[in-house]
Amino acid sequence: MDKDDVYERLLNRLERIEAMLADIEARMSVLEKALNINSDPLMRRALELARIEVSLTYNLLNNLNMISKLPYEARDDISLAVMISLLAGPKNISQITEDVKKMRGKGSRRIVAEKLAILEHHGIVESYIKGPAKYYRLKIRPSERRSADESGND
Repeated sequence: MDKDDVYERLLNRLERIEAMLADIEARMSVLEKALNINSDPLMRRALELARIEVSLTYNLLNNLNMISKLPYEARDDISLAVMISLLAGPKNISQITEDVKKMRGKGSRRIVAEKLAILEHHGIVESYIKGPAKYYRLKIRPSERRSADESGND
């Protein structure tokens, strides 16, 4: 079984789990109405906590789904830290390296530069010159990568 088959199977599992979570949310709403939970503060709080858990799980699955759509070379923790850093806006390599150090506890300017080159090659990051410095910014959101791949653009 090659990597593409494994990732396709994982994506299918994630989609099934997402469908199950949507079903759980719908059932919780039905239970809330049927049990008249608004009149019982303890039950209302329990239902709120359950909704929070479902929401957190759903967000985790969305993040995993986004990561799975990235090119294989961009799925390591350093590349992800670089992309997270750039979510805040354009930065130069020194700023990105500092962010990576904060997230990972360590970070090398050379490795960050290599990861930026890979991300730029795959069209996820773009660079531009501003004054004496080179800046980087996210070109596309990671969730948009799959549709670009499917349309034949690379």
